[in-house]
Amino acid sequence: MSKLRRFPRVSPGDFRNNLGDNLMEISLAQKNFVLYRHGQRMCVFTPIERGARGEIITPSEYRRHSSEYIAKVRYGHKRRFIIAKRGRKLAWMRPVEDVGIAPGR
Repeated sequence: MSKLRRFPRVSPGDFRNNLGDNLMEISLAQKNFVLYRHGQRMCVFTPIERGARGEIITPSEYRRHSSEYIAKVRYGHKRRFIIAKRGRKLAWMRPVEDVGIAPGR
């Protein structure tokens, strides 16, 4: 029997407002987050994996332009972003399809 992968659900606003805490949970506790809005999965934040590729952004850039980055991951050619602070990669922002869950509800 295969084990189902469960990810904590969080709204984009709550994730952005608690960004520092969430990034530390991702990088240190290896926790994953799925951003939901109106019941729709938008993107996934996961710990950095070996071979992770994507555009590097800072936490302040994400906080300032979070809706644009979410839209680029969700709709814009399924782009990926790595959130890094002072050269340390903290989290990987990527489409929900990458982790094996459907983008719908």
